[in-house]
Amino acid sequence: MCLRRKHILNDNGKKTEMPKKGNSMNRKGVTLVELLIVVIILCIFAIPVTFLASGGCGDSREICISEGCHTFKEVGLLSGDKNPEVEYQINTGNVVFAVIFCETIVIPVVVLGWWLWEPVGRLDQMKVKGT
Repeated sequence: MCLRRKHILNDNGKKTEMPKKGNSMNRKGVTLVELLIVVIILCIFAIPVTFLASGGCGDSREICISEGCHTFKEVGLLSGDKNPEVEYQINTGNVVFAVIFCETIVIPVVVLGWWLWEPVGRLDQMKVKGT
């Protein structure tokens, strides 16, 4: 009597070889470790890709200045096109997101480079509200 079986019976009653130890395979031939790696990679990249596709946490705003009403978008360290007549404030949602994903390097550069400050209102209106 042999203690090691080299063959097992499949659903049709035919003999097939047993998978080697440590190589547990499902019916499609993909190892469970490979499947787990794919799921982890998808989960890691799903949140940042969705965030970057949506354009960050801030909104563009229509503000009337001396030249007329314009729509102002978020600006960052690399875009550098802040209007001197518009009040901007730091978008904390984007900063938190950049800190969480700082290991990726690309996400903080994009978020802080182009979406760091969001427009709030006209500069002289903001000073009147503050006093």
